[in-house]
Amino acid sequence: MTAVKAPKRPTSNSTVAAKRRRSLRIADTAVVVGFVASYFTTSSVGLHAVVSLLWTAAVGWHFWIHRKWFNSLAKRLSKKRSNRSRGSALVNVVIAIELTGAVAFGIAAWLGPRSLKDLHSLLANILVAVAIVHLASNVKQLKALIRRRSTVIDRRFRGSADSAQSGYAAGRAASHAEGTVKVDLLDQAPVEQELVVEIDSEERVTVFDGSDVVIEAAPAAELTLEVPASVDVIEEIFTRGPVVGTQRQDRPHCFGCSLEREDGLGIATRQIGTTGIWGTTWTPDESLPLADGFVSDEVLWAALDCPGSFAASDPSGRPAGATGSPSLETMTVEIREKVRVGEQLAVVGWTLSYSGSTVDCGSAIIDKTGRIKAYAHLSHSISDANTPHGQ
Repeated sequence: MTAVKAPKRPTSNSTVAAKRRRSLRIADTAVVVGFVASYFTTSSVGLHAVVSLLWTAAVGWHFWIHRKWFNSLAKRLSKKRSNRSRGSALVNVVIAIELTGAVAFGIAAWLGPRSLKDLHSLLANILVAVAIVHLASNVKQLKALIRRRSTVIDRRFRGSADSAQSGYAAGRAASHAEGTVKVDLLDQAPVEQELVVEIDSEERVTVFDGSDVVIEAAPAAELTLEVPASVDVIEEIFTRGPVVGTQRQDRPHCFGCSLEREDGLGIATRQIGTTGIWGTTWTPDESLPLADGFVSDEVLWAALDCPGSFAASDPSGRPAGATGSPSLETMTVEIREKVRVGEQLAVVGWTLSYSGSTVDCGSAIIDKTGRIKAYAHLSHSISDANTPHGQ
């Protein structure tokens, strides 16, 4: 089968928001630095004039970028918003007062009588103190602008011939945040190529391939997901053991589910009767990446990917008229317990819902006692334009 490269998905709203946040921080810092510089260059008329002009331009840019934030001020101050969001809104109010006051008294100083100039001087001393405090509190935000790392995904963790397995790539991005994380997969992440990872102060992660955004990740609310696999189903999965042969021929490269690779996970699931559950067993070995003696989290993300893809591939769980291959678009994972090497586990996937050409699935890793180690919510698009899994 000839692989058809999936069309690049449009930049998401979260990407636009991330770029806006970066612009806000740059403008915010430029305004405060400019104000302080203007204050300390008053002894030189020429230098003060140049700095003041640059500062005025920064003020205009700052207000222009902030226009939507001010419009949504009431929403961000509502009790339904988080303390962090309300705090951000209050900071914007202080910035607005600071800038408005500085501009107003700056004009008064140039045009008004000496008494206004004296008042301007007094207020300038107050404002510069506020600006310095604001600048100090903004250092964390400024550092976030340059909090960038480079990473390379090893070829072992490929899903197709030249790109990373979606679950593993999502897990690598999620490793820069804590707790439950939601990942948007915007394009395929290449293997053996340098990727740039940018993390902001709120642990939102953006992964770039060159100038293109391929993955976004952000902390999410605790994932509430009911795993429909009964005790009997789990026992049957352990009794039947791993899948040792499969009729599927479209996943030869996949780190997660290929049975042709000795260095993969081999999690090729089968249907368990008429339960709607796809499952198999998995015993992680010592060749996998480890963290403090446990299987690394990104491997668990990889293990949770393919069972959901198998469930999404099931024609009985597809929307009417949806044909083609499933492509993972979003993945939210919650890891409850770490997994040890040699621990025998059941990995299951099932369909949650479907709408249009989108299929939502769940997947979970469960031990022999029935304890859920980790689970995921996955959203797939079904399209003939998608690259078949593992090609």
